[in-house]
Amino acid sequence: MFHGTILHIDDVKMNAKPTVAVVSYFFPHYRSALIRELVKRSSYFFVFVGDTVNPFDSGIVPCDCIDSSRFLASKCWRCFPNGSITIQSGILRLALRSDIKAIIYTGDPLALSTWVSAAVARLSGKRVLFWTHGWYKDKSGPREWIKRAFFSLANGLLLYGNRAKAIGETKGFSSSDLYVIYNSLDTQKQIEIRSKVSVESIKACRQELFGHWDTPVVICTSRLVGVRRLDLLLDAASILKSEGRSVDIVIVGDGPERSRLEHHSAANGLSVVFYGECYNEETLAVLIMSANVFVVPGRIGLAAMHALIYGTPVITHNDPDDQFPEWEAVIPGVNGAHFSKGDPADLARAIRTWTENILPQETIRQKCAQIIESYYNPLNQVLVFDAAVAGRSADDVALSELSEQSKVP
Repeated sequence: MFHGTILHIDDVKMNAKPTVAVVSYFFPHYRSALIRELVKRSSYFFVFVGDTVNPFDSGIVPCDCIDSSRFLASKCWRCFPNGSITIQSGILRLALRSDIKAIIYTGDPLALSTWVSAAVARLSGKRVLFWTHGWYKDKSGPREWIKRAFFSLANGLLLYGNRAKAIGETKGFSSSDLYVIYNSLDTQKQIEIRSKVSVESIKACRQELFGHWDTPVVICTSRLVGVRRLDLLLDAASILKSEGRSVDIVIVGDGPERSRLEHHSAANGLSVVFYGECYNEETLAVLIMSANVFVVPGRIGLAAMHALIYGTPVITHNDPDDQFPEWEAVIPGVNGAHFSKGDPADLARAIRTWTENILPQETIRQKCAQIIESYYNPLNQVLVFDAAVAGRSADDVALSELSEQSKVP
């Protein structure tokens, strides 16, 4: 994961730029592009504090781009009750260091050590920010009171979506302290890969998968588990077939539901290819771009950004209380659609709309990619990080400004 010797919190040497520490349990591979851009473009010297491996989920690969001069080792544990409380080593000492201007913590109210470290950091005059989902839906009760008290420790919150900001305002937080930072993948790399995918390669991909290329294609990339509700996609395809509007489906991923889904599709005579797991970005790009539409019947997260940057519209359900923040990137009628949650007939309606043409259309591709290139990318996130650390009002970090400044070249 890291180049050279891993340093500890008391050993790392800071830079001439004001130093900002990012405290996380660990840094996953999908943060690599953002970390590279923070190192390259930020007005601050960022150091990254976390475990060397994911302490809670070994299936998520760590990033490989943090130089040892910027990494501070910090061990994480889960403890009582039932492993719900997290403790992270060394971050209290971090809060006492005079050479650190600001600390950005993972905003988890169950992280006991963060409560203490953030409070000490505030008392020592540091700017404290929490990087967090914030709120998925507007709830009340004791847990919400605890969350509100925890978030109040920070000078500001870095939120994944506008819905979280709107809910935060109803909880009494100032709009000026709620920074919408969105999420990102390696946008620049994906744009480069996208430019190399031709109509001929799309036809060839379809031909290899289905034995023909002249039928609209629906794709889903997902872990094959029950909560993804891929059965709804197959039910919707059956409805379309009964109407004489057949589609080809490719499902990328694996999991315990695979055999049941294969039986379901075979019993209904559907044209479905179960591709299996795939982690090669070039291959995924061709698969996604070969589809007319990308369907996730359950909650959608990073998959929305993955599809949209490759110009493929996204369909997912319409219940914001049961969605991840990336759901906001799907704009019905522009780059995808929402369907009534749990309703295969309405899902069939949405698929029908986006599969009227045999091949994907270039005008649609451009509309899909636009929101990612404007907001959901590492360059945009660097701008928000810098504004939040500097203490600029979140309301001054206007979306129009971000749209113009952060488009990926």
